[in-house]
Amino acid sequence: MKKGLLFIFMAIIMANIVYAQRDTIAGWTFPTGVDTVDIYTNMGIADNEGRYISAEDTTEWPNTVQRDVYCTNGVSSGDYAATAVGWDGGANAKLWSIKFKANGYESLQVSSKQRSGGSNAGPKYWKIQYRLSGEEWADVNAGEINVANDWTTGVISELDLPADLDNPGTTSIYIRWIMVSDSSISQTLVDVNGTSKIDDIIITGVPVQTNPVDLGDTIAGWTFPTGVDTVDIYANAGIALND
Repeated sequence: MKKGLLFIFMAIIMANIVYAQRDTIAGWTFPTGVDTVDIYTNMGIADNEGRYISAEDTTEWPNTVQRDVYCTNGVSSGDYAATAVGWDGGANAKLWSIKFKANGYESLQVSSKQRSGGSNAGPKYWKIQYRLSGEEWADVNAGEINVANDWTTGVISELDLPADLDNPGTTSIYIRWIMVSDSSISQTLVDVNGTSKIDDIIITGVPVQTNPVDLGDTIAGWTFPTGVDTVDIYANAGIALND
């Protein structure tokens, strides 16, 4: 009986180690359709309250032009998406951008859904880039996105962000979705009124372990050394959390 309980307990501990809790650090799902509300995070940790999404034009870098962001129909009925127009001539210069903090989190992931066009054909080819505050932009591995006039083609789901961003302390993290070509979803040049939408932006991470366990460490142990029932039912080996 004791061995059976020990096996079950150890299985639970190992499951918690392998399947670490993943938290939403920051999220923009544009639930209300009110522009002045939905540009800000509606989920995530306290450090990211009031963080906003922006549509930017960096054609004349280092001057950055903030473009109007408004809400239109999103992924599902009754849902909304951030929307901006005027993406013409924006290859490697026009983008969506967010900023957030992830102090105490590692193994970060990003998810998003994009849509372009309709009658005003927007950009087809995009990529995701990242940087820490004060550093240069770099590409996210496997972060290339092809977008269409639907909500299924331009989907990024739980894309791993680089380990460079793990537990950055108080330093801010920037993520951007930048168009990399002037080709539209219609395979013509992006229209002067070309439209881009983005929805369901979610950043997640795993809390950094304050008591990390190394391979080979004894997590918990019961060797029943004394023969006293009221003593030996308790662990006599392992990490402090299992005293």
